[in-house]
Amino acid sequence: MVKVIQLEEVDSTNSYGKKHIDEFEDKTAIITKKQTSGRGRLNRSWVDLGEENLFLSIILKPSETFNEIYPNLTQYLSVTLCKVIESYGIQTQIKWPNDVLIDGKKIAGILSETVMQGQKLKGIVLGVGVNLNSNHKKINAIPNKIATSLNIETQKAIDLKEFLNKLLTEFFEHYDEFLQSGFLQIKDDYIKRNCFLGKELKVQVFNHIESGLAKAVNDLGELVLEDNNKREIVLTIGGFSVALLGISFLSFSAYIMLEPLKEKVYNVKQMLILSGANLFSYWAAMYIVDIIKFLIFIALIY
Repeated sequence: MVKVIQLEEVDSTNSYGKKHIDEFEDKTAIITKKQTSGRGRLNRSWVDLGEENLFLSIILKPSETFNEIYPNLTQYLSVTLCKVIESYGIQTQIKWPNDVLIDGKKIAGILSETVMQGQKLKGIVLGVGVNLNSNHKKINAIPNKIATSLNIETQKAIDLKEFLNKLLTEFFEHYDEFLQSGFLQIKDDYIKRNCFLGKELKVQVFNHIESGLAKAVNDLGELVLEDNNKREIVLTIGGFSVALLGISFLSFSAYIMLEPLKEKVYNVKQMLILSGANLFSYWAAMYIVDIIKFLIFIALIY
């Protein structure tokens, strides 16, 4: 059974969840009526549209060690969210990697953060904001986004408590199975709702933009791009990036490196796959990247 903690006001349910991670049991949900500093991926802000909208963080403690599939939980949640919204008679889309859209308009955003102590996983904070009840004036005031809300799409008010119950029920119905199967469990559901494959994409990886034709989503949930030189770039869900010999910034699982280097790269990737965890600050990550750049340079020479 999921324990739900109701807050009146908080800066961010994710920040609150991380700060109090030791106090929460596995499968605890945190919701708030008002969120003053909500945020999404890449530290983008999430606008509070009022009390009848969903600001939710789910505390998960699946193990004491980090597993490579945990970043895919954001994709699992995006598929879950799509199914719940579709129960209201509305078609949904998924924009890479986990934004949920209705007819190209954003209705939900997802952010996963992980709390580590040394090599011990203390918990995952899986956050989601969903626009349930708003009006065109508020929606149109959201900066740099074409957005919508579920009540606008259905033309009727949405019961927040009912929506939350549906979402938590759907999420945990297949959650334990997902921990065993990983992305493959949801791959078909994810791909059939995508709105990005076959299109030219620009994907931000920290302060660099990777661009190319979206060719596929592989069995690990990674995005495969093809650039203008017909070179494949594979991007993970996570946020760590690596500069390859100072030429370009790439997701660390961007397998555009020479074949003999792939095994070396994969071993280092295992250390950095905690990307979704926010284990280090951005600047700490850049320090690690400089070291990896040097190691790759040595490997290329020899």
